[in-house]
Amino acid sequence: MSSREILVFGDIEMGSGTLTDDFISDKTLAKLISSFAKRKRAIDLVLNGDTFDFLKCPAKDGTYPLYVTEGISLDKMRRIARAHPEVFTALKTFVRAKNKHVYFIFGNHDMDLAFPKVQKYLTQVLKTDRVHFRISYNFGEIHIEHGQQHDHLNKTEELFFGDGKKRILNFSYSSRGVLDSFMHVKEQNPFLERIHSRKKMFKFHPPILRTLQWCAVKQMIRQMYYELIQDPFRKAPPGIIKELWRKWWRDDWELPDIVEILRKHCTSSFCVLGHLHHCRVEKGKKIIATPDTWRDEYILDDQKKLTPKKKYYVQIFTRNNAIKNWRLVHVPIKRSIFDFEKMVKDQFKYLKIAAGEEKGSFQVKA
Repeated sequence: MSSREILVFGDIEMGSGTLTDDFISDKTLAKLISSFAKRKRAIDLVLNGDTFDFLKCPAKDGTYPLYVTEGISLDKMRRIARAHPEVFTALKTFVRAKNKHVYFIFGNHDMDLAFPKVQKYLTQVLKTDRVHFRISYNFGEIHIEHGQQHDHLNKTEELFFGDGKKRILNFSYSSRGVLDSFMHVKEQNPFLERIHSRKKMFKFHPPILRTLQWCAVKQMIRQMYYELIQDPFRKAPPGIIKELWRKWWRDDWELPDIVEILRKHCTSSFCVLGHLHHCRVEKGKKIIATPDTWRDEYILDDQKKLTPKKKYYVQIFTRNNAIKNWRLVHVPIKRSIFDFEKMVKDQFKYLKIAAGEEKGSFQVKA
């Protein structure tokens, strides 16, 4: 009987090592992936979207261009690989082992993976043809996708705008807003953007809410202008202005509940989603798992304490294309709890502390 293990990681978000790179778990993730290579069974490693954070990775000149060509994406990919050599070495070790495959699923932060030259570069770096690029992964009754296509502000109808050498990425409305208005806020407040819930953070630190509200207003005005001049690249899906106004009025900057949306539209009995940055398992006729993010994020409590989020991945065992067993695996990393008010006074100091703590080791369990 044929058996296969499927391992699903979501929202790793490796950047290029700049201030806007939120991934710091290089040693832990690399050690974990390397351990998978030693297993004798066939393994599909599914990196379920936003594996790379092209969106918050600046171009060569330090800017965040809206019109992204294949050359710009390829340069970003090279710099991301240089910034995280341990992870890339581990991926190379894994995928070159017997019966091991890696699948890169497109997310809203790494749509750049759709460019052929970016795919070719990753294939060459990993030195194998067992590297696959997909919108989703399907195996028997299992369906895995990032989930941005169920989010009105983050979905895209087409991957590219234009054709031939002039092709550019067709960003979602939300991604255009990040590039247009948000990245300068992120550079000035690199730690604050890692905190959940947003509402609680806004309550304890109102200036960041006012800054984001102003960004949203400017983005709405900018969008209305582009609608008037009928710029096809900047055209927004129907209802966007209404949706932005609702978010602005309610101070609601969280993602929609795409789990319930997927439940209604997906026919598979077992689904894995990313995008939400929440750890959640919904059971019933259909099981839907979201294993949270691997970027550095925190939960803010009422005592103004910042607790680092735990790291997870989904492990699925199959036999003859059917699910034999599955589990949500917690990967322990020893971290400190930070004080919110102290962090606000010196965000850069606490970024360094967090990065230093993540270099510690952990025990790999099969």
